[in-house]
Amino acid sequence: WGLSRISSRQQPDYKTATYKYEDASDGHGVEVYVVDTGIYVQHNDFEGRATHGFTAPGITEGDDDLNGHGTHVAGIIGGAEHGVAKKASLVAVKVLNSFGSGMTSDLVAGMEYIVQQHAANNNSKSVMNLSLGMSGSAVVDEALEASIRAGVSAAVVSGNSNSDACMFSPGRVETALTAAAMDITDSMLESSNYGTCINILAPGSSIKSTFIGSPDATAVMSGSSLAGPHAAGWMARYMSAFDLSLTPAEVMEALEEISTKDVLNIPPGKEETPNRLVY
Repeated sequence: WGLSRISSRQQPDYKTATYKYEDASDGHGVEVYVVDTGIYVQHNDFEGRATHGFTAPGITEGDDDLNGHGTHVAGIIGGAEHGVAKKASLVAVKVLNSFGSGMTSDLVAGMEYIVQQHAANNNSKSVMNLSLGMSGSAVVDEALEASIRAGVSAAVVSGNSNSDACMFSPGRVETALTAAAMDITDSMLESSNYGTCINILAPGSSIKSTFIGSPDATAVMSGSSLAGPHAAGWMARYMSAFDLSLTPAEVMEALEEISTKDVLNIPPGKEETPNRLVY
């Protein structure tokens, strides 16, 4: 339902709704770095567009996604069936282990790798998605800000602890696009973090996407982790529609500008959250 929702201004009839997008903006020519548990690159939904880029030094279990989280996120960004940007290139930046946890130093190393790749590709179109979070970390914030200054657009997530997103990294980084989660009833998720550090809401409840185990495996998951990749996929689509490279600030401004405004139910006590839905 998530894809139908972000291609419709009004809440659609989910029984009949389909995902609408232009071929000109299908994510082609954009590298999306999935900073996560890895990607099961052999999954059929990736059509060979997913590759392994980097495994952090602190990860001792190899390059594969042994958790499933990163593969699920990657499918939302760029899967042929489940994805927003159906022709984007997906690059696994593995900084989390099979338990979904990792070290700050590994996360920073992953971001440094992305900046190097971005430069090696002549500063071409790059997006990174970080569906992860921790209590505020100046080190993480600075590494992300440096990546964005280098020209990499970033989608990050609000987190799921029903508290102020401004207390968490990397969600509190102003130059990154921070996404919170909403559900099929157009309501913000109960668990989603809230507040002024959020830029946009996106589908994040009962989202079906790619999973590990077999080339056609799928799983249904919930949380702000899945809202971020809807935004990252949108960024890739938007960037692919233009010949020239856009700055991260331009991409973020466009996403907010084009978003559907004031249609979501933001619960009492969370009213400072911007009422914007990815479109």
